[in-house]
Amino acid sequence: MAFYITRSSIKKLPSVVIRDVPKPQPKIIEGLGSRESVGFICKSLGYDHVILITDKTLISLGLHNKVIDSFKKNKIDFSVFS
Repeated sequence: MAFYITRSSIKKLPSVVIRDVPKPQPKIIEGLGSRESVGFICKSLGYDHVILITDKTLISLGLHNKVIDSFKKNKIDFSVFS
């Protein structure tokens, strides 16, 4: 009987842990100059390396260049995935 109680408790453990772990709230930045401030925001949060995920259309339009320049200005290493 004790085995089944222990087994039942172990099955419930992940949901208890996930519920109790604090979830970070995303910071939404929009408007003029928002792409230029990404590097500063990442630096202020303590990130040293980030990944920029985009698609071929945004790259062909050049919309990622200001974000990359912001990373370089704030000395943040980055990888681009498209």
